[in-house]
Amino acid sequence: NDKLYTTDPDADVVIEKMAAHMCEGKDECFITIFYGEGSDEEKANAVAEVFQKLAPEGEINVICGGQPVYSYIVSVE
Repeated sequence: NDKLYTTDPDADVVIEKMAAHMCEGKDECFITIFYGEGSDEEKANAVAEVFQKLAPEGEINVICGGQPVYSYIVSVE
């Protein structure tokens, strides 16, 4: 929503906070995680596990987006 949600030097902390915020109140949802620069499939799957714990009924797709600059672009619908 065009606002900075959180910051932390530890990316894992940011991912956990972001996942909690994005999945709040969404038991069944579609989650897409595009991974790019600074990440790989293994790391992206670990991110997917964080989201899966918070949205156990959610359908999660992990895709190599190959985007520069951003390690992850995440969509929750």
